[in-house]
Amino acid sequence: MRRTALVIRAPEADAVVGHWREGLASDARRGVPAHFTVLFPFVPVVDIDGARDRIAAALAPIAPFEYALTSTAWFGSDVLWLAPDDDVPFRTLIGSVERAFPALRPYGGAHAQTVPHLTIGDGRALADLQEAERAIQARLPIHGRVERLTLLAEQSDATWRTSETFPLGRERL
Repeated sequence: MRRTALVIRAPEADAVVGHWREGLASDARRGVPAHFTVLFPFVPVVDIDGARDRIAAALAPIAPFEYALTSTAWFGSDVLWLAPDDDVPFRTLIGSVERAFPALRPYGGAHAQTVPHLTIGDGRALADLQEAERAIQARLPIHGRVERLTLLAEQSDATWRTSETFPLGRERL
């Protein structure tokens, strides 16, 4: 069954981390852009129609927001990631989506808490990740704006593509 993911795309980060992600991030090799995960795994592709209204309702009270990626961080010694200077807006958005889909656990329940982050690399040689970290730190901060969520859908060839987007803050219009 084809999987989906709700993410915040970070195109502003691609100019800085895109090259590194291509070589170091397992999801980038399958077409996943630089992003913050909101909810993965999400509903199967065949169930998306029934989820659209719940997604829209969860995003309606969330205003678009600015962010800055100001530092690198690590999960253990095998996942290098970028951290936002203020993760509260990300946590607010993620929490709203999680409440709208209480039966779905982020990362399948593998972690007690979702840490807003943008993965640079995972599961690669430590020296390669450290090289990326040094190069990227020299180009920080990265500034961006979150205005929508993106639904990514897994394709039959195991690559991922954008399926649709959902705007934030519709109740403010």
